[in-house]
Amino acid sequence: MSLTEYSFQYDASRLELFHYTLSLSDPIIPGVIIVVILATLIAYRALPYLYGYLRVQEMDRDKAEKRRVIQDLILMKEIQGELEREMEQALLNMALQDRSQHA
Repeated sequence: MSLTEYSFQYDASRLELFHYTLSLSDPIIPGVIIVVILATLIAYRALPYLYGYLRVQEMDRDKAEKRRVIQDLILMKEIQGELEREMEQALLNMALQDRSQHA
């Protein structure tokens, strides 16, 4: 059967097979609908605050990481200064030893 040969036949008698009327005697479906609506409203109200909280946490982590990097750089600069002083001392000692040996 090709698509052009198919004819759709509408049967209105089958519409009555399923129907539901909201009633308080059977609160399952209205309860589910109310719970879904409340959950949606709570999510729309809470998600911006949750996003803000997570963003602040991320910014705090970034700030702590930058602070740690700066402390490491300061420590490296101090170590470099100490090494330069030790090298100057070693050069001065070598120069003094050469001078005392030649004198």
